[in-house]
Amino acid sequence: MTIANILYHCISSIFQHIIMTFLCLYLLQAAKKQIIRPVSIISFFLCWIPIIIIQLNNNNWVLLSALFFVIIYTVLTNIITSCGIIQGALSFCFCYFIIMLSDLPGILISILILPPESIVNDGRVSLFLAIFSAPITYLIAKYLPSRKIFRWICKIPAALAYFFLLILVFLAILCDLYKDLTYISPALPTILIMLLIFSSALLLIYQIFSNRKNIQALHYYEQYVPILENLIQKVRDIQHGHNNMVQSLVHLSQLDIEHKELRSQIGYYTQNIQRAILPSSFLQLENKLLAALLYYKYCQSDDAGILMEFSITNPLCQSNANEFELVDAVGILIDNALEASHAGDTIYITIGAKEKKGKNQIHIKIENPGPMVNETFLHNIFSKGYTTKKADSREHGIGLYVLKNMVNKYHGSILVSNTEKHDIRYLVFELLL
Repeated sequence: MTIANILYHCISSIFQHIIMTFLCLYLLQAAKKQIIRPVSIISFFLCWIPIIIIQLNNNNWVLLSALFFVIIYTVLTNIITSCGIIQGALSFCFCYFIIMLSDLPGILISILILPPESIVNDGRVSLFLAIFSAPITYLIAKYLPSRKIFRWICKIPAALAYFFLLILVFLAILCDLYKDLTYISPALPTILIMLLIFSSALLLIYQIFSNRKNIQALHYYEQYVPILENLIQKVRDIQHGHNNMVQSLVHLSQLDIEHKELRSQIGYYTQNIQRAILPSSFLQLENKLLAALLYYKYCQSDDAGILMEFSITNPLCQSNANEFELVDAVGILIDNALEASHAGDTIYITIGAKEKKGKNQIHIKIENPGPMVNETFLHNIFSKGYTTKKADSREHGIGLYVLKNMVNKYHGSILVSNTEKHDIRYLVFELLL
């Protein structure tokens, strides 16, 4: 193979790699910020190196190279978009199918005017096919419901797809054993067996990650359900105390005593009632883990002499994040507010909903006395290890960094600003997740 031919292959390969990558990212609805990150760009070029090596040496190992392509693009899409392994692999397979359809007109033209060996080995032909099929690929992705079809494919149960593949492997091997009765391509059983092995590996990895998530969810339930039970018992005790106090007020009103003493006794009882009242708005939340977290943080703030006021405008708590990730996100913001506040301060917590792309998402606003928001503050606040507290940064500055990664993962948003309440400057975090 000449140097010029290798150069043509390299140009063709990088062009095909760009088309395949952006098509995968289009199907996965990757945000622009995710694509232009340095880690995404570096990963793109690092993945291209094994791809061009495989393409230049895959004539005898076509099936094995196809498996390597699936692995490479699965890893690449996972790095850029943080999508799941199975979703990344499915996006590559679906994109590969679209590109194969786009290549068909160019391949037919090449067969008609060129000798067969040049179609496989000539880099100029490869570059021509890549350039010729690119507009067709764009038209298919843009004007056909490619995203809807991909989402439908992702909803197919993994167990059903795996069982179907297992049946195909069995039938292919059976047909291969009885060649005198039927005929199939000799490569088909090998392809299906490789797919079976690869899908088995994917299912195993998926099951491992799923088990980890289940263990984490169980940990959260074990942590917060006792707190919720404590809250219920506390409400019962307060209700019992309220009943006693109401009865005492009724008896006081029936006593023949001076008005001054009556006012004093009634004032004493009403003060006790006000002190005993718990914020009950978060009891309406559908997410019971979140309700337990808010009660737990309320108790912490009460012990520290910090007032915490709640406003729940939408109790449904719909979010792209799962239940315990949402609890993590709110916990990080409240912990940050508590650490920045002092005795006598007030923290305001508002939980509602906002519409984004036709879907309601949870909107959380937390306000606490804090520093002025400027460009330097905004640049550093979500950096790992950055903290405005006097304590060692190794013990702080991690929560908001983790929260920002979670927001990016679920294509949410987080805004930081200032407001004034009662002539006090407040730091405001608004989270849409």
